[in-house]
Amino acid sequence: MVKNKYCINDGDYYISNYSTENNEFGNILLKECTKIEKIILPKTIVEIDFDSFWNCSNLTSLIINSKVESIKPFIWVRYAKLNGVKIIDNSNFHFDNSILYNKKYIKIISALQTGFYGDLTIKEGIKEIQDYSFYLFKSLNSIIFLSTLTKIGIYSFWYSGLTSIIFNDSIETIDRNAFDYCYQLKEANLVETKIKTLEFEIFQFSKLENIYLPRQIIKIEISY
Repeated sequence: MVKNKYCINDGDYYISNYSTENNEFGNILLKECTKIEKIILPKTIVEIDFDSFWNCSNLTSLIINSKVESIKPFIWVRYAKLNGVKIIDNSNFHFDNSILYNKKYIKIISALQTGFYGDLTIKEGIKEIQDYSFYLFKSLNSIIFLSTLTKIGIYSFWYSGLTSIIFNDSIETIDRNAFDYCYQLKEANLVETKIKTLEFEIFQFSKLENIYLPRQIIKIEISY
């Protein structure tokens, strides 16, 4: 394991209230280790926690070992140079075209900002886009959700460059803040979706001119 300025012995606190646990690459464990360029995870690691590589701005290469079973949302850093992830003998995940998928290709776990996403179609078979997956993707212009997608996680497309979204008729859930700060997005047509509860702040601080509500909607949540 690459050491940072904090103690990372098992069970010790490395910053504030964050402490290490056996076989886990902890939350913000390598916070602000801006000189790190390559990380090879220990062979004993089974879980990579939320935001593990926060502000590792020069990280270009990450190697995930065979025992990793769980990868939490938002593991990549917003401004990282990371352009490749190598997965060694691990059937729990797939990394294709800068997108990390789970074992059965039914969930998008995260994507790399270094990939090109001018126009993106979420492939058939994907059922869920995990939280923060396309967080701050300013290069993303348009997206099409194909028929199998049912859930879009929180902050999934926060501050992206989206100008167009085509929602399918299978979507049941769009979590809060999913499309916050999408300044270029002018219209959202949710009519044919299966959404019954519209979460609060889905389009907060976007500049929508038109929004068409789902036919099946029974509740709109309001932020206080």
